[in-house]
Amino acid sequence: MRKTSGGLLDNSPLTSRIRASVLVVAASVWLACTAPLLPSPDQHSPVSSPLQSGLSPSATGPTATATESTEPTSSGPVGFVHSTLAVEATFVALASDRGAWFGTVADHAGRIGFVTPEGKANTVATLPVVALAANGEALFAAEIANDVHGGIAQARIEKFDPVTLESLATRSVDDPTGLVVSGDSLWVATATGMLDRLSTGSLLVTDRIPLFGEGWATVAAGTDSIWVRNAPPSGHGHIIHRFDREDPQDIRVEPDGGSGSGELAASGGEVYAFLQADAPASGALLRLNANGTLGAADVSGAPGGITLLGSSVWWVSNDGVLGAVDANLVPSGTPIALGTDAACLTAGAGYLWVCTADGLVLVQPSF
Repeated sequence: MRKTSGGLLDNSPLTSRIRASVLVVAASVWLACTAPLLPSPDQHSPVSSPLQSGLSPSATGPTATATESTEPTSSGPVGFVHSTLAVEATFVALASDRGAWFGTVADHAGRIGFVTPEGKANTVATLPVVALAANGEALFAAEIANDVHGGIAQARIEKFDPVTLESLATRSVDDPTGLVVSGDSLWVATATGMLDRLSTGSLLVTDRIPLFGEGWATVAAGTDSIWVRNAPPSGHGHIIHRFDREDPQDIRVEPDGGSGSGELAASGGEVYAFLQADAPASGALLRLNANGTLGAADVSGAPGGITLLGSSVWWVSNDGVLGAVDANLVPSGTPIALGTDAACLTAGAGYLWVCTADGLVLVQPSF
């Protein structure tokens, strides 16, 4: 799937395939960066917060089917496919200790929902959803609806109850493409070259920070900084922006080469970036801080998603290869091929959740 600055999706064969089947979901860096190494699925401890509880006892909805697979005993692969959930989710998702929230894009309409590892799903209608974020009290979605000519008819941030999925508030924002929660602020990166700061309570805009560059932007939150990836006005290359949360000043790093998409995952004062490279169907993993690039590694495949789990950085390419590296970008284990196109990656409930053209694939990590 390719994301475009002029609208939600292009008209490539991959996009058509994704819309016709089921696609999985991009990760929220805020949750992935703050979550500890997750327990195995049969060791869930009781949860009490709304963010962790998933579905309310009274919630009902269609039950998605799950196809189980046998897990090999070899310790070589980075993980093993546990199941594939037939859930219609399109390149956005956010996992918790009990399952994953997801959003869909279908022409001029969409849905937001929650699904458990067993495939129990609950959804509500909304505009097409392109990004998700959450804190302990609410779920936030970036929503964009295109008109019949491919332009943007409506764009907004919507706040939901994370259990009932009841809509709590909305706020119009121009072309939002990336979301992350940090403290009591919701940071919104836009394709029009802005970084907006909203209150998580009222969704009031408290800061509007212009960015150099434009195009589909992604955002991540570190310990005391916010990171944004977009592209130069020429459209060729990548720009990584860093902002101090309390005194936002744009510190830019421009990695060499590449163009197109890019995903971020922040940890402490550093960020890991999975970026489209110059060569077709190829990518690069970068480790950066405010002073520049600390390390780089080539990846065979364009960016699908990136997330942090335990001491590893996990990535999935858009041709469905899942791999992991350590903090220094040294490969951990052997990447596995999921056998289908992929678009997003998040972690929760003891699994890696991968958006694929066949459904939401749950992978049991080996470490």
